[in-house]
This record gives sequence, structure tokens and C-alpha cells, in this order.
Amino acid sequence: MEHVLREVPNIKMIGHAKGFWCSISCDAVEANFDRYPKTPMAPGGALDRFMKNHPNLYADLSASSGHNAISRDLEFGHQFLIRRADQLLFGNNYLAKNYQATQFELYEQSELPDTVQTKIFRENARKLLF
Repeated sequence: MEHVLREVPNIKMIGHAKGFWCSISCDAVEANFDRYPKTPMAPGGALDRFMKNHPNLYADLSASSGHNAISRDLEFGHQFLIRRADQLLFGNNYLAKNYQATQFELYEQSELPDTVQTKIFRENARKLLF
């Protein structure tokens, strides 16, 4: 992934799913890439580093994997949302009847600045797609 991000800087990549979000923590191991880790974050994970070094990498927060990554360590998650606000996207990929998107409650609890919310919930997607 990093090779492609570096060699093709004009490509826009959107990461999603368990393995991608597991890499937010420095202690990520491949055995956990198909799980939802519950341990506190170890700063310095590959995901944060890749996003810092490659503005063409975006992260989709819509699924349980993004929710878990942010909620497993709320202080780290809050700071990550602010720090990477320009590269985060939120949508919803689950349309079942009576579905309760727990992400909304999480983001309300996070008390994100309005500018960060606007980027994550609307402007970043608009910038990417239009």
C-alpha cells in the first residue's frame, strides 16, 4: 500500500475494514487483522504514519471496524479524528430496517469541533467525488 501511495501520488486510496483499521495501533499484528481489538492504542501505528506521509490516503469510518478503532481508546480516537480530519470519510453501508448506527453516538460523545465534523461527514467526500 505504501509503495503505491508513494509511487502514484495522484491516486486517491480509501482504506476500510478490520485489517486496515487494526493498523491504527503500533502493536498491530497480522493475527488480529480479522478481529476487532479492544486493547488501548499504542501510538505510532502504520495507519497514522501513512496518513501523515500520504495525503492521498483516506479512511472510511462507516463500518464497525472504523467505529472500533476510534472507540477502543476514546482519547486517542478523539485526537486521531482531529489530527486526520482532512482524510476521514463517514458514510453508511448498512441499510437494514431499524438499524441503529452506533457511530453517531460515538461522534456526539467525542464533541468534535464543527469544522472537523463538517470535513468528516460531508466535505471530504465532496472533495473526493466532485
